[in-house]
Amino acid sequence: MNPVAVTSALIVSGMHRSGTSLLASLVEGAGVSLGTRLIGPSRGNERGHFEDLDFYEIHARSLEANGVPEHGFTLVGELTVPPEMRSAAAQLVAAKAAAGAPWGWKDPRTCLFLDFWAELLPESRFLFVVRSPWEVVDSLFRRGDETFATHPLLAARVWLHYNRRIHEFVVRHPTRCLLVAVEQVVAEPARVFAAARRRLGFPLGEPPVRYEEGLLARRPASSLKVILEAVLPEATELHVQMCRLAESSLGQIPTALPRSAAAA
Repeated sequence: MNPVAVTSALIVSGMHRSGTSLLASLVEGAGVSLGTRLIGPSRGNERGHFEDLDFYEIHARSLEANGVPEHGFTLVGELTVPPEMRSAAAQLVAAKAAAGAPWGWKDPRTCLFLDFWAELLPESRFLFVVRSPWEVVDSLFRRGDETFATHPLLAARVWLHYNRRIHEFVVRHPTRCLLVAVEQVVAEPARVFAAARRRLGFPLGEPPVRYEEGLLARRPASSLKVILEAVLPEATELHVQMCRLAESSLGQIPTALPRSAAAA
């Protein structure tokens, strides 16, 4: 693919707790500006979220206009961006592109507005990361999100909703998207970035060494995986499909790590 103009964006996204912050940190370290007003560290993201507050606020206000909490834990299918946020988004991307350097943003909530951003930025590229539903559910519970305290199955249903949107979007826009598994990002980030340059034509440098064991804690999946396979088999089936799609894009980079490895 021919290289895209530096005025085009690289959009990093995925379901919450899927390794989007790790991937975004590597993208930022590879020379892509992800913003100057970033959300700081918090519980579960001790090294920061790498989320631009300007894009976060557009998503938060758009979610609110649709009656959805700003965290974006929703099963609502079609969300609209209100006119005032469309205007704000157009002004924001114009200002970002005017700098003339590689830029982009990271926000899991982008998954809920993919068609909007794809239309607004027709030359944009999308870099998605997927993580197993049982690990994401485990991570959300360990972080203590109140939303899931009384509705435990909701976490898995939200995973399914986000990843269905990602999968459908990647299938529709294969030349604009790269889907990777978090295990691939951890195991061979340089190869992931080489694939991104090759497939997306985006001016990415080499990723820095930033992965730290313990920040993405992996736990034996056995019991939680068995439960999800029983109560929400479509989630585990979709995870298999997405891992196959990731492997077909990057070759046989493993999508399963030893239990001693960590992932967040």
